[in-house]
Amino acid sequence: MKRIVGLFVIGVFAVFAMVSCGGDGDGGRSDSSVTAPSQRLQGTYSFVGFDLDYSNGTTVVTINENSPVITSWSGTMEFGTNTLSQSFVINNKPISLTGTVTITWTTVGVAAIAHVTDKLGTHDLPFTISGNTLTTYSGVIQYGTPGLTVQEYDYWTKVSDSISPVRESSVTETSDEPAYTGKHWIAELLVP
Repeated sequence: MKRIVGLFVIGVFAVFAMVSCGGDGDGGRSDSSVTAPSQRLQGTYSFVGFDLDYSNGTTVVTINENSPVITSWSGTMEFGTNTLSQSFVINNKPISLTGTVTITWTTVGVAAIAHVTDKLGTHDLPFTISGNTLTTYSGVIQYGTPGLTVQEYDYWTKVSDSISPVRESSVTETSDEPAYTGKHWIAELLVP
């Protein structure tokens, strides 16, 4: 799934880049900016899958929603105008991240970093968006025994342009205190 989504995002980006760069009559020398997609970032997203890539430097083990170690999974993400909330329940273990957010676009309308600040500090959440599909990425995280790392890709589909009024107005609710203190990623709940 990660490869298909990745190829799709790369394909969309390539088409997007070709459309953005041509036809302005000045040989491509203008400083035109990339146009944001028609979909707003703000809204409610449903969690539709994930890939966790654990590596010891030579071997990569991938765990996803179809792996035998995953007995149940669900999740919701809400992007407000200045808040972000993610909540997961993986194998009956809840984990969440709720805080204020600022967005830094690395490619306008296509790729960005959500800087989420909660009681534990600021957490960078890189993501890509294409239409109603959004993918968040953990980056490479040192995990477990020395030399072990994990990368996490979480896949989301936008289901609504609105969010819960409570989420938009407050970031002090109990969901900003993860059930597993200091953990914000699914990978932090599982051991390969």
